[in-house]
Amino acid sequence: MSSKDVRRGITNARINENAFGIIGFESIVVAIAMGLLLKSWLVFGGVFLGLIIIFTIPKIRVFIIGLFCIGWAVLGYFIGVLIGSIGASITFCVLLLITSLGLHMQAIEYLDDIGE
Repeated sequence: MSSKDVRRGITNARINENAFGIIGFESIVVAIAMGLLLKSWLVFGGVFLGLIIIFTIPKIRVFIIGLFCIGWAVLGYFIGVLIGSIGASITFCVLLLITSLGLHMQAIEYLDDIGE
């Protein structure tokens, strides 16, 4: 193994570690939304803790990340609606879906790395 391969591996690990932050951000946003919706700190804590536990289970983790990606796509659609164009809605929807999917795949790789 050359030093070039090691450098690439370290760089890839850093990128994956940074991508993991999106999952933390999404978990906090979902927990806050549920806590505010139901006006309960216990719901906030339960949802946040539940999401942390769910991300340790690989098959369920993929399903939840799929839901988060769909959420980003919906956000992109509504950004396009605010602009006032169906073309912008579709473009932002697809763009955010693909971008979030890539970031989540990196985050999954990071979770797999630290789980080994």
